[in-house]
Amino acid sequence: MVRNMDTIPGATPPPTQALRDCDEKRPLSSFVTTSTRKFFQILQLPDSYLTQNVETWKENDHYQEALRIVQGLKVVNDCAERGVKLIQEYNSILTNDEQQKQYHLQLVQQHRHVFSDSKKTTVVSGLTGQPKLM
Repeated sequence: MVRNMDTIPGATPPPTQALRDCDEKRPLSSFVTTSTRKFFQILQLPDSYLTQNVETWKENDHYQEALRIVQGLKVVNDCAERGVKLIQEYNSILTNDEQQKQYHLQLVQQHRHVFSDSKKTTVVSGLTGQPKLM
């Protein structure tokens, strides 16, 4: 993996991999490229231990420092969690009446059908050529 960080060209910005892209046939090292080194740079992690034998890392102060920092990181799917929280807050603030909640969900679904994307042409045609929303 360390060799890949120095030799295999990566994308800019560093690539992200969804879990569904990981399978048992691909070794972990196949996800490491020169862009992976940006992880160390962004978090200001020491990386001098990477050139040493892996067996000695546990005794290395730089490794211990990097390990402490990385273990302190909270890793989350930020976009998904924010979306869920936003919907939950919106849903609870909007109304407590279940029938009204269902109506709003149907309205959102219809709106998404009429305005499938945020392009100006879609919005204009949705406003002028499509039937009005409920």
